[in-house]
Amino acid sequence: MTALTAATPRRVLIVFNPTAGTRSRRRLHRVVQSLQQAGCIVSVETTKTAGDATSIARHAKSSGAYDVVAAAGGDGTVNETVTGLAGGMNGVSLGIIPLGTANVLAAEIGIGNDLRRAARAIATGRPRPLHIGRVNGAPFALMVGAGFDGDVVAGVTPGLKRRLGKLAYVVRGLGEWWRGGHARCRVSIDGASRDALWVVVSNTRRYGGRFVLAATADIESAEFTVTVFAAGSRLDLVRYLGALARGRVGQCRGVSVHHATKIELHGNAALQIDGDARGRLPASVIASGEFVPLLVEPRQRSVPKK
Repeated sequence: MTALTAATPRRVLIVFNPTAGTRSRRRLHRVVQSLQQAGCIVSVETTKTAGDATSIARHAKSSGAYDVVAAAGGDGTVNETVTGLAGGMNGVSLGIIPLGTANVLAAEIGIGNDLRRAARAIATGRPRPLHIGRVNGAPFALMVGAGFDGDVVAGVTPGLKRRLGKLAYVVRGLGEWWRGGHARCRVSIDGASRDALWVVVSNTRRYGGRFVLAATADIESAEFTVTVFAAGSRLDLVRYLGALARGRVGQCRGVSVHHATKIELHGNAALQIDGDARGRLPASVIASGEFVPLLVEPRQRSVPKK
């Protein structure tokens, strides 16, 4: 990578998940070198088990020793890091180093899988407020899904994900497709309830990396876009997935799109939070009104939409 320049050198703690993606250590080394060339003071802590990223980020926030805590991994690492930074006064910014499978938040802010752009955002970028939702009290940054996609995510084991990458979700999706398009949960929005095959409460426009599911979602808004897929046949499920691939979910028959700050999910369906399996329903999802400063490239806007 060519050198970056930072007007004010930042103290950066990288929270590294070594199990995320392939060649992750080599790719992380490139980012560290680039940040150091920019004048950043860089430390790296490696996670060993689930929950470590939360503990590391929480301690970094309370220590006052860092300006930036950067999540180096996938969306699960982002979720844990956000959990550690959320709540109370927050003078520490969140950085993203995309090393995982989907990297939804990185795609959302225009970084994608480009490590140079990730380093630029951390070294010289500007903070953009990232709204933090809460599901059953736990923070999330991207989305909450129940029903079909929760069942898919729950069936993707770490080993399968390491071997197949994104293809693991396709394999599990075929299995869930064979189960059919019957109702798997019930959703309540603004007092109205309905059965659904699949519900996604979105804080981000993107889903699964490159797919645009919730075109009206905004990470700066304390309001969610809720996409409800009606129960139906296997053919209906194929239509839904086809519309998702084309970015036309909102125009698909059987799909309704809502905007809400509180959503109740009922039943016994599997639940996914920020792309990781998190048990089963019921779940209460609320817009917390909390924000974490998220570093984006300098050209990105840095103030909330009105």
